[in-house]
Amino acid sequence: MAYVDVEKLLVGWFETQTTGVRYCTELPAKFETGLPVVRFTRVSGSDDPDAVNLDVPIVDVDLFHTDLGSAMTLALSTHNLLRKTLRGQTVNGQTVGRVGAATSFRPLPWDNTMIRRLGATYALYIAS
Repeated sequence: MAYVDVEKLLVGWFETQTTGVRYCTELPAKFETGLPVVRFTRVSGSDDPDAVNLDVPIVDVDLFHTDLGSAMTLALSTHNLLRKTLRGQTVNGQTVGRVGAATSFRPLPWDNTMIRRLGATYALYIAS
């Protein structure tokens, strides 16, 4: 089984769900001039040996914003979209069955102290 390009799936799907947020898999140059930004990165995962067409990617979600309050608001919105809205959706022939939060959004360090970074990790169950 080929692994799902979960990063591409998430960027494309989120772009249809919200406005005013940039979604990416790699931070663009000078990204801090166009906040907020949400980055998706597959960090691990596996396929399910009992399910022929099931991929279980582990995805880090990092968001960057100008202040902590705005970052927390975006984090809650992102979490709800992942956990409540994405579940059961078919995107580019891939069906997202379940989304679980391995860690909730928490502040993470960033070199530029004018930017607030929050991160969370999710497991997605995707059938193709």
